[in-house]
Amino acid sequence: MTIYEFPDIAVSPGLLQAADYARHMFLRYADLQGSVRDTDAAVRARQERQTWLCTGGHKFHALIWEAALHALICPRPSWPASSAAPGSSPRT
Repeated sequence: MTIYEFPDIAVSPGLLQAADYARHMFLRYADLQGSVRDTDAAVRARQERQTWLCTGGHKFHALIWEAALHALICPRPSWPASSAAPGSSPRT
């Protein structure tokens, strides 16, 4: 079994982000950095990478700062799907 650790403590780790949450993250950072808005392609690529989560044989450790659960990076309905590990209940 391989163990993976996600050190993104201020936001939900990218591999665990729901599409809406990821979209808001990409839009926010595109504006901040003045980069090209290829949001749809970026979200699609992130969602495709998430299929790897369902292949089995992996153990994940995600360290997320509690304040990240309260930060409004995206509208509230987008957050619970991102905050829960597969097979667990979302924290509200």
